[in-house]
Amino acid sequence: MERNEIKIKVVDILNTLFPNSGIDTSILEYVDLIDDLGMDSMTFISIVVEIEFVFNIIVPDDILLMENFKNVDDIVGVIENMMSTTQE
Repeated sequence: MERNEIKIKVVDILNTLFPNSGIDTSILEYVDLIDDLGMDSMTFISIVVEIEFVFNIIVPDDILLMENFKNVDDIVGVIENMMSTTQE
């Protein structure tokens, strides 16, 4: 799966989890989920669960830090890393 496809799916997931954010979809990939959208631990876990389901990956415990999921590019990086690990 290409990076752009992953990014589109991640933005869709975030749109679902932050429906009342007031952030336009076109700029959602540039916002800081913690500082700009107030991501809390419950939302963070929801993001991880959705990512694991949609991309059929398991995020290891040592990566489960909110700081690793602050924005779309961070999340896409985690997904790419996990997808390349599972293909080996």
